[in-house]
Amino acid sequence: MNELSEEWVPILLEAARTVTGRRAGLDAAYLLTGICARLPGVDEAIVLLPDDQGRGVPLAGTDWPLFDDLLAFRADEDLCGAAREGTREAAVYADLAGQAGRWPGLARIAAAHGIAAVHTVPMEAFGELVGTVVLTSREHQALSAGEIAFVRGCAGIAAAGLLADAVAETLPSAVLRLTRHTAQQDQIAVWQAVGMLAAHRGVDLPSAEAMLRAHARDLAQPLVRSAERVAEGGADEIAGPGHDTRVLVVDPDRFTVSCLSDTLRAAGFDVTALVSAAAAQPAVPPPVAIIDQTAAGAGDLIRALAEGPGTQVIVISPVAVQQAPPATARVLPKPVHPSQVLAMVRALHPAARQAA
Repeated sequence: MNELSEEWVPILLEAARTVTGRRAGLDAAYLLTGICARLPGVDEAIVLLPDDQGRGVPLAGTDWPLFDDLLAFRADEDLCGAAREGTREAAVYADLAGQAGRWPGLARIAAAHGIAAVHTVPMEAFGELVGTVVLTSREHQALSAGEIAFVRGCAGIAAAGLLADAVAETLPSAVLRLTRHTAQQDQIAVWQAVGMLAAHRGVDLPSAEAMLRAHARDLAQPLVRSAERVAEGGADEIAGPGHDTRVLVVDPDRFTVSCLSDTLRAAGFDVTALVSAAAAQPAVPPPVAIIDQTAAGAGDLIRALAEGPGTQVIVISPVAVQQAPPATARVLPKPVHPSQVLAMVRALHPAARQAA
């Protein structure tokens, strides 16, 4: 008999809490982008809500620089046609490097972030088109019909959460305005709290956001409630670096990256997965990094992290690689099973040791 994979249980529970709670619409948007970014053909995801002029206003995303550049490069203007026309169909923007004349904003953001294709999927619930999910891919590939259907289903759950916050069923003519106002006011509160928490703890913004989200999950409350607690002077209540569950995974094989990431996420770690070390430049290094020596730029990244403070480096090393890793690094020879990697991460990660 088939059984539900353990990794999806907390996701489903969080989705249920989101659509049945109040002021959890922003949580729904973040949950949606996080789920979408785990699809094999998706690298990053962003939720856009249309403003009164049809421009897409970013609400939640998995990549802060991409989030900012979407507006800076005016790429949202290339993506808002669906919102203006009220279409309910998914769309794909491919060959972005060769489409600068047609989609100038998208072409610029593609060049800046190494994006080859962008998909847009409508977010709709109760017959209302609420927003758009933007999915980016660094490879020239189209998502399958099944993947698009999966995203649409998850987007419907998130849209329901946003509409519930806006009491859309009683004021249908004000759905977009009220949803945007409520969600964006909550987002402002979260942004402010993340900035305050980052300054208070001396960490970067992604780390502060992870701490804030962990606090909300631990108390089973909306993200904005934890943000309001920080604004009230409760930053000390938010768990510090010991609750930093980040793990960096770098491996040139996408299947290996997916297997390791799924195993670590199921164990409660916040995973950043890359196929090239050249793209790994965290402002604050993660507590644990798992790096395959055959990945592009792996040698420099391994040395930089191993020589710096605060990061335990696990090197996945094939016999054929001649360059020895730094003495402070832990080495796992290929082939290695994900369970071996998980065991070593649990032994080295501060958050895992604290939980034990």
